[in-house]
Order: sequence, then structure tokens, then C-alpha cells
Amino acid sequence: MPPLIKIELTEAEHQQVQANNDFAFNLSREVLQQNHEQNCLISPLSATYVLAMLENGSANETQQQILNALRYDSETNMNSVCSKLISGASKVDASTEVSIANGLFLDKPFPIKDDYITSMKQTYGAEVKNLDFSDKQAVLKEVNSWTSDKTKGKISNIITDMPDNTRMMALNAIYFKGIWNKEFDSKKTTKETFTHADGEKEQTDMMQIKENYLYGSFANFDMLHLDYGNNGYSMQVLLPKEGVTVEEVLASLKSTDWQETMMSMRDYEVDVQLPKFTFEYSVDMPSVLKALGMEDMFDKTKADFSRLSDKDTFIGIFKQKCTIEVNEKGTEATTATISTVGDTAYVVPTAVFHANRPFIYIITENTTGSIYFVGTFK
Repeated sequence: MPPLIKIELTEAEHQQVQANNDFAFNLSREVLQQNHEQNCLISPLSATYVLAMLENGSANETQQQILNALRYDSETNMNSVCSKLISGASKVDASTEVSIANGLFLDKPFPIKDDYITSMKQTYGAEVKNLDFSDKQAVLKEVNSWTSDKTKGKISNIITDMPDNTRMMALNAIYFKGIWNKEFDSKKTTKETFTHADGEKEQTDMMQIKENYLYGSFANFDMLHLDYGNNGYSMQVLLPKEGVTVEEVLASLKSTDWQETMMSMRDYEVDVQLPKFTFEYSVDMPSVLKALGMEDMFDKTKADFSRLSDKDTFIGIFKQKCTIEVNEKGTEATTATISTVGDTAYVVPTAVFHANRPFIYIITENTTGSIYFVGTFK
């Protein structure tokens, strides 16, 4: 197994990551609340990177709203943490494939400030392309091709149209492929009854294993910690107690409690049943981000992106698409986020963890605690 290579953060930067996890939980709750009848799958980290790039071009109230929502105390700290997370992600575990890409697509005639472009290249590793936005189909093809390439073909159609006044697109793409530290035996996968949130019962392919895992039983949910590769990345599965909904569990999650929850997990021999599934989810986020306090950037009369361009600009589109496949070998997950800018040691106890009813899953990078993906299966 390859060695674990930690992403080195200062104590203050660790605190900033934990604070940003509150944004992850807030974003997840708001997406689920606005799309309450559906399962959801989002990448808070991908949204953070796009918002952070936009923040670097913003000023005054627009800037403060983005920082407040992301829970960063300053742009300097945000840029430092994001830069370290981006550069270190692929090195944590050589057996887990992780790639993070940022891109800026610019309309050639539109005056973007050189300092902004330089900063985005240096801090976020952003690929910058100048295109002729008057040829809308060519731009869409270029953007979708970039996204497909960065997600290994999993997301090939992030955007199908763009407003005529679009002058810039900011994109992030994350590709994740992890192999379970303890793989499930496909021969033991059987059809079992899964009870959905609406009470409907369905026969579902259920993976099964009995192994030692970190496990904890808390007030309103049980939690299982499933590691990938060298334990640098993991999936936490939160199974609500009988009679408790996934919405109620999500509502209870806060970054400080999350840290304590993770720290209090203990070794158990766990009898595990977990559905095998593939899922794809797309969400338009303006209403979600407005609900989290980022209103001005979508308002033509209030948006202040004066550090990006001397022309009045605002955010037109903010969209994210995610895919995930969970099987006996591991997990493959991808996300792409796009925003357009327009002018204007003890005896091991035993436990049973049968995920045969709605649950939440969270994929994290363990050396910093960064949350990559949050999804529901209900």
C-alpha cells in the first residue's frame, strides 16, 4: 500500500477547513430542502473552488457575502487553504485517483484584469482560454469538452445554453476513484429489501461484508467509516435511527460536532449491508446560494466584481452536476461546477449496520477533513 502523504496545513488553516465544512452541511441541507422529493448528490468542495475564484474578483458587500457563506475569515486564508488542498489532493494516496481542475473561459473582447488572471493561474492552477463568445455553439462545445476530459467522460454536457451577455465562465471539475480498503465479495451481493422514504419497498442489490471498521452509534444515527486505499480518503455512511429522516440528520450536522463524531468512532466488527448503486444529479444553484446569503452577485444592480473587470458584471448561471458509482470494488465519483459571469485497543465489540432504509453518505479527505461529496440514498 502506498504511503499516506498528508496535506500540511497550519492549525489556523485546519480551523478554516472545519469552518468550510459548515458551508458543506449548509449547502447540502439547502439543496435537499429545495429538492426534497429527490435524492441529491453535491460536491461542496467543487462549489467552494468556483465561489472562491469569483470571490477573488469581487469587492465590498458581494465579496463579504461569499466569504461569510464559505465561512472563511479572509481571502488570504481562503486562497492559501484552497491552493494546498488542490495541489495535495492527488498525492495523499497513490492508489486513489483524485484530480481537481479549474478553468476560466473568457470572451476575447471583454476586459478581464490581468492581475486577476495571474492570481487564478497561480493560486488555483486555472487553465485560461480566450474564446469568441459570439460563436455560442463553439464555446459550448469547448466547455463541455473540457469538462468531459477532466471527468473521464462521466460528465460531458455540463451546459447546454448560455445567456447572450455571458462574458466569462468559471469551472471546476473533480474526478475521484477509490478502491475499498476492504473490498466486498461480489459473490455475496444479494437482492435484499430496501424501504424508501415514502414507504415503498424495493429489491436492491445489497453488498455484504463482516469486517473490523470504525463505527459509532449516536443520538439519531449510526455511522460507518469505510476507507479507501491507504486510508487517506473514506466514505462515512450515516444511517438514521428508525423513525428519523435523512433531513433531520443533516439538520443536526455542524462542523464542531462533526469533528467530535469522527473522533469518537471506535473499532467494531461490523456486519455490513450496503446498496450497490449508480446515481447522477444536476442542480441549478442560484436559489440555493441566495438562501445561504450570496444574493448580490446575482443582482445586476448590486453585484460588485470590480476586481475582475472595470465593466459592470454579475453571475448568470451557477450549476453543478455530479455522478457516483458505488460497487464491490470501490467508488467512482465526479463533479463539475460552472458559473457564468455576464456584463451587467480493547476487545472489538460487534455491530450490525444494514443500510436497508434511507441514509446519507459523505466522502472525505482524511488528512485535512475536507468534504468532497455529500449524497442521500432514500
